[in-house]
Amino acid sequence: MKVGTLVYHPEWGTGLVLEKLWTGGALLTVALVLWNRPKTMKSGAKLTTLKIYEKELTIISGGE
Repeated sequence: MKVGTLVYHPEWGTGLVLEKLWTGGALLTVALVLWNRPKTMKSGAKLTTLKIYEKELTIISGGE
């Protein structure tokens, strides 16, 4: 998965891959995703980015 890829996650919705953080094989790749609709945490803070396994994401549109 490349930087700039539009992705979907069932719980978080759609987002944009900002960076590949760690690669530990095909199933253990971690990406930093910027979410289109950030969630508000109990403390009131907005969670706009999240580190997530690429295997949990569905590609909507390819990046560069």
